[in-house]
Amino acid sequence: MDEMNEFPAPQMSPELPGMALESPQNDVDVAGMPLDYLVNQEIIQMVVSRQKASEQWRQPFRIEWDEATNNYEQVYDNTNKESWQATTFQPMTTTFVERSTAALHGMSMGPESPAEYIARSQENETRIEDTNEIIQHDLEKSGFKVQWADFCRTLSLYGTAIGKSNYLKEEATVMIKKRQKPMLPMIQGLLGQMGSFFGFNGQMEQQDQMIPERKIVKDYATFKNCDIYNIYPQPRIEDFSKDTWVIEKFKITNKELLEGSRNPDPYYRLDNVTTELLMNGNSMPDEDPELAVKREAQNDTSVPMPYIRPDMEHEGMEYWGPVPKWYLYPETREDDLAKYEVEYAWIWVIDGQWVVRKRVNPFIDACPPYDKGNYIRRPHQFYGIGNGKLLFGLQGEKNEIRNTRQDNINLILNKIIAVLKDKVSKDEWSRLVSDPGAIWPFSGIDDVRKVLMPIDMPDITQDSWRGSAEVDREAQEVTDVVKTTQTIGAGEDQAGNGTFRGQLLNHEVANERFKLYASVLEVAALKKVIDRQYQRIYQFKSYDQITKIIGEKRAMTFELIPPEDLNELAKLVSLGSLTTQNKGLQLAQMREFYALFAMEPFLKKIDYARKMYRLTVPGGDPDEIMMSDDELKTFNDFKKKLVSAGIPGMEGMAGGPPPGNPGMNPAGPVSGNVPPPNYGMPQPAMPATGPGASRIDGMGVPLS
Repeated sequence: MDEMNEFPAPQMSPELPGMALESPQNDVDVAGMPLDYLVNQEIIQMVVSRQKASEQWRQPFRIEWDEATNNYEQVYDNTNKESWQATTFQPMTTTFVERSTAALHGMSMGPESPAEYIARSQENETRIEDTNEIIQHDLEKSGFKVQWADFCRTLSLYGTAIGKSNYLKEEATVMIKKRQKPMLPMIQGLLGQMGSFFGFNGQMEQQDQMIPERKIVKDYATFKNCDIYNIYPQPRIEDFSKDTWVIEKFKITNKELLEGSRNPDPYYRLDNVTTELLMNGNSMPDEDPELAVKREAQNDTSVPMPYIRPDMEHEGMEYWGPVPKWYLYPETREDDLAKYEVEYAWIWVIDGQWVVRKRVNPFIDACPPYDKGNYIRRPHQFYGIGNGKLLFGLQGEKNEIRNTRQDNINLILNKIIAVLKDKVSKDEWSRLVSDPGAIWPFSGIDDVRKVLMPIDMPDITQDSWRGSAEVDREAQEVTDVVKTTQTIGAGEDQAGNGTFRGQLLNHEVANERFKLYASVLEVAALKKVIDRQYQRIYQFKSYDQITKIIGEKRAMTFELIPPEDLNELAKLVSLGSLTTQNKGLQLAQMREFYALFAMEPFLKKIDYARKMYRLTVPGGDPDEIMMSDDELKTFNDFKKKLVSAGIPGMEGMAGGPPPGNPGMNPAGPVSGNVPPPNYGMPQPAMPATGPGASRIDGMGVPLS
């Protein structure tokens, strides 16, 4: 199981009370049984009963997921179909889900990172930029973009997607290549003399050395898209929170259980991994009835395998949520006050019989490490509505329209023929089969048309095409996933009549709806995921690892910001195209605005240029090509010195000598009365006033 390693190494354990870091074995007996055993049985009963309650509550939603899975995997239900009838499946659900997945992923995912923090004040810009770089590093290492694509696909199909945030820290012995130091000239000369004496060339080839070394090979926050079938949330909640529980099913082998029981960190070490537990695994793949329809749709058939002991699997349930305090501290069981106190726990139950982990939640927010998103939100409901449910009826209708058309063609080509039975002997009945080249003999009749008559079938091809087009239009209406490709002859089957302007209108209208979905997804899921990723970084990443990411110079003064303060010092902004605006139009509007107000002193030209650069180059850093405030100040000070010193090439600048009159008073009037540059940006010329204001009128005499 991957989660076995997705927790910190011993030196990174959370700061928790001593009792929570141990699994105390109580010698106290209650009714002749050890107290720890009784408490574990209470925990098992609680976890199993809550999982069953959640399973029963979510059953109507799971039935919807099953049907959506069948439609997405194009599994045709041929119940009550004759063998000659067509069973073609139209991949409408698959098409619409993939289109909406691409739209949501593109709207929420930037070129490098999905979102970044923007400092609310200039004094925190450096710290926030370093924080963004660390977060981006971990997102890249964990393959966040791939997991987010799966998250969006699950969201679009089922209406709800659930992601899990953890931290992966793994040590391993790796081979390090060491460069061989060059030999001293004296040693090389000695080897040469020995070689000439003993008859060899005396040259020794130096080779690089491979040395084993213990290193941290994985150290980053992780995010994964969970299988919605394996997540059992508390019934009738709207979202995950600190005070709600959730259970996740998983598979774990004997090998992984044994490794977990030998973890050097007592907090993450598994307890009660006994021989009895290891011997009672599943030697055959477990057939979960809840997953039967999904597995059948995906052709995930059971494959008998000759398991050996390390491979034997167990079914685990991972519980996150509040529990009575005495579940974790059995000695407080009889405390009258402790009966009503809760702890936020992390519990593993294996095969519904063994508790191998019962710890305080290791994360600083004490929340379950899950976040959910909805495609179409149901107010006050946990599960949302996806394209799979929206297209249930339309998918079946389109399948039947297509198959009815194929059946109609078969019946037209292979006509039904009525025959008078008394005109054909019983011995010949078996030959009355409509085959090409068949010969049917009749006796005692002067006209074969009196014996048989073909039954004509009306051609419904044209009506079928119209019906399919109507279903397509209704599907586009209900999902707003419109066709974005323009084809020759496109007409009434597309909203907007297939015209170019109509397609642009469709795209804009669809963008409005996807903008709503993406905006809600950003607030309800994406920002929470990024915040949770930073919480993991703040809690588990060492400053040594941070130094490798941002460099020694920047790391010397860098300090991680507490998660509670980060949202006060900075705001999280999506780098995707959530606004779905036409960037070319926005740039044109900004240029028009600049042309109108460039002369006004209130326009912050440097900040304006930075914003235009970010809009032109998504994910680009304006600091790579533009001067910082300190650099601009230094540049302006130096330029003013050159102007005041009368350096050639500085003519016409404020305070400098005009061209052709190097001896003129620098403080005198110049053409246009140009003010000095402001942060490196040239200022507009002021109107010339009074005699001598122009350098042409050097004598101060009006021109005639």
